[in-house]
Amino acid sequence: MSLTDYTRNFFRSAMVSFTHMQKLKTAELEFSIDEFRAIMSIGTKYKRYSDLKEHVLDNISSELSEHGIYVEFSNKTFRKQTTYIISKFTITEEFEQLCEDMKTLATSKD
Repeated sequence: MSLTDYTRNFFRSAMVSFTHMQKLKTAELEFSIDEFRAIMSIGTKYKRYSDLKEHVLDNISSELSEHGIYVEFSNKTFRKQTTYIISKFTITEEFEQLCEDMKTLATSKD
Protein backbone atom coordinates (compact mmCIF):
# COMPACT_ATOMS: atom_id res chain seq x y z
CA MET A 1 0.00 0.00 0.00
CA SER A 2 1.59 3.26 -1.16
CA LEU A 3 0.76 6.19 1.15
CA THR A 4 2.19 9.62 1.88
CA ASP A 5 3.95 10.18 5.20
CA TYR A 6 0.95 12.00 6.69
CA THR A 7 -1.41 9.18 5.74
CA ARG A 8 0.98 6.51 6.97
CA ASN A 9 1.44 8.30 10.32
CA PHE A 10 -2.30 8.75 10.74
CA PHE A 11 -3.02 5.12 9.82
CA ARG A 12 -0.41 3.83 12.29
CA SER A 13 -2.00 5.92 15.00
CA ALA A 14 -5.48 4.65 14.10
CA MET A 15 -4.25 1.03 14.08
CA VAL A 16 -3.19 1.37 17.70
CA SER A 17 -6.77 2.28 18.60
CA PHE A 18 -8.56 -0.06 16.21
CA THR A 19 -8.87 -2.97 18.67
CA HIS A 20 -10.24 -0.53 21.22
CA MET A 21 -12.71 0.86 18.65
CA GLN A 22 -13.91 -2.68 17.85
CA LYS A 23 -14.56 -3.41 21.53
CA LEU A 24 -16.49 -0.18 22.04
CA LYS A 25 -18.34 -0.53 18.71
CA THR A 26 -17.32 3.00 17.88
CA ALA A 27 -15.35 4.25 14.96
CA GLU A 28 -14.38 7.66 16.16
CA LEU A 29 -11.00 8.90 17.33
CA GLU A 30 -10.33 12.29 18.87
CA PHE A 31 -6.93 13.96 19.00
CA SER A 32 -5.99 17.25 20.61
CA ILE A 33 -4.60 19.58 17.97
CA ASP A 34 -1.14 19.36 19.56
CA GLU A 35 -1.28 15.57 19.67
CA PHE A 36 -2.39 15.44 16.03
CA ARG A 37 0.42 17.77 14.95
CA ALA A 38 2.94 15.57 16.80
CA ILE A 39 1.62 12.35 15.26
CA MET A 40 1.72 13.87 11.78
CA SER A 41 5.11 15.56 12.36
CA ILE A 42 3.58 18.81 11.10
CA GLY A 43 5.17 21.15 13.61
CA THR A 44 3.97 24.70 13.01
CA LYS A 45 2.86 24.21 9.37
CA TYR A 46 -0.77 24.82 8.47
CA LYS A 47 -1.65 26.95 11.47
CA ARG A 48 -5.19 27.60 10.22
CA TYR A 49 -7.61 24.67 10.28
CA SER A 50 -8.66 25.37 6.69
CA ASP A 51 -5.04 24.95 5.55
CA LEU A 52 -4.62 21.79 7.63
CA LYS A 53 -7.82 20.40 6.15
CA GLU A 54 -6.82 21.22 2.57
CA HIS A 55 -3.22 20.00 2.72
CA VAL A 56 -3.39 17.12 5.20
CA LEU A 57 -6.86 15.91 6.22
CA ASP A 58 -8.43 15.85 2.74
CA ASN A 59 -5.38 14.03 1.34
CA ILE A 60 -5.47 11.42 4.12
CA SER A 61 -9.17 10.84 3.54
CA SER A 62 -8.70 10.54 -0.22
CA GLU A 63 -5.73 8.15 -0.03
CA LEU A 64 -7.37 5.86 2.51
CA SER A 65 -10.64 5.73 0.56
CA GLU A 66 -8.68 4.28 -2.37
CA HIS A 67 -8.02 1.29 -0.09
CA GLY A 68 -11.57 0.90 1.23
CA ILE A 69 -10.97 2.87 4.42
CA TYR A 70 -13.39 5.76 4.77
CA VAL A 71 -12.65 8.50 7.26
CA GLU A 72 -14.25 11.91 7.74
CA PHE A 73 -12.57 14.65 9.70
CA SER A 74 -14.14 17.38 11.77
CA ASN A 75 -12.93 19.71 14.47
CA LYS A 76 -13.90 21.11 17.84
CA THR A 77 -13.20 24.73 18.56
CA PHE A 78 -12.89 26.90 21.62
CA ARG A 79 -12.96 30.67 21.13
CA LYS A 80 -12.49 30.27 17.38
CA GLN A 81 -9.38 28.11 17.82
CA THR A 82 -9.33 24.46 16.76
CA THR A 83 -8.68 22.39 19.86
CA TYR A 84 -9.46 18.85 18.66
CA ILE A 85 -9.42 16.89 15.41
CA ILE A 86 -12.07 14.18 15.23
CA SER A 87 -11.81 11.31 12.78
CA LYS A 88 -14.86 9.17 12.12
CA PHE A 89 -14.31 5.86 10.38
CA THR A 90 -16.71 3.80 8.36
CA ILE A 91 -15.49 0.34 9.20
CA THR A 92 -15.83 -1.95 6.20
CA GLU A 93 -14.84 -5.59 5.80
CA GLU A 94 -11.90 -4.39 3.69
CA PHE A 95 -10.77 -2.20 6.58
CA GLU A 96 -11.00 -5.05 9.09
CA GLN A 97 -9.10 -7.37 6.76
CA LEU A 98 -6.40 -4.79 6.16
CA CYS A 99 -6.02 -4.30 9.93
CA GLU A 100 -5.70 -8.05 10.44
CA ASP A 101 -3.09 -8.22 7.66
CA MET A 102 -1.17 -5.36 9.24
CA LYS A 103 -1.25 -7.03 12.68
CA THR A 104 0.03 -10.28 11.14
CA LEU A 105 2.77 -8.40 9.31
CA ALA A 106 3.77 -6.52 12.45
CA THR A 107 4.02 -9.68 14.54
CA SER A 108 5.73 -11.88 11.95
CA LYS A 109 9.35 -12.79 12.61
CA ASP A 110 10.52 -12.58 9.00
